Amino acid sequence: VTYSGLALLLAAIAFAPPRPGRGPSATIRVILLLLSPLPAAPLAGRLHARNRHAAGYDIERLARSFPSLREHVIPASGPRARATIDFARPGAVGALNAALIAVDYGIRGFALPDGRLCPAVPGRADYLHVIADLLAADNGGGVPRGPAVRGLDIGVGASCIYPLLGHAEYGWSFVASDVDERSISSASAIARASRTPVEL
Repeated sequence: VTYSGLALLLAAIAFAPPRPGRGPSATIRVILLLLSPLPAAPLAGRLHARNRHAAGYDIERLARSFPSLREHVIPASGPRARATIDFARPGAVGALNAALIAVDYGIRGFALPDGRLCPAVPGRADYLHVIADLLAADNGGGVPRGPAVRGLDIGVGASCIYPLLGHAEYGWSFVASDVDERSISSASAIARASRTPVEL
């Protein structure tokens, strides 16, 4: 199992009550998914249909709304080309993901301590969409939304990324933990600033 595949289950398991006569609950199926390898970082064009970035990034649009990204933008080189960034530069990647969180998900107050990496937003969102599909199987085909669906995030990290995206996409609430006090402090600050319902 890849690290990200493990993170999917340990960092974003959403629970649904079992229903008599309906077979294994979605919770059981999510846990069983741990046995199957998952891609470490799904690529644009291969993302979940509900992923906001399945068609790639509109860097110019993001930069207009998120000034910190502007210095990293590499202009389009031709009429059919699109603006991009240097994905080999951590600062540029961090600015892009911070822009995605703020602009596309409407999450405010996202700031990481020095030395903490910003997770790739599209890939993390994809794992949540997979879980949502599994929960839908026990919900008449509809994705359950709202704070009654609670996710367990073990190893929340400084970014608090799964609770942020899970709440932004589906209104879910979370319980989260981490062994690192600095990560807990950062996650708590982000959750408060963004008004994300997560119990740390």
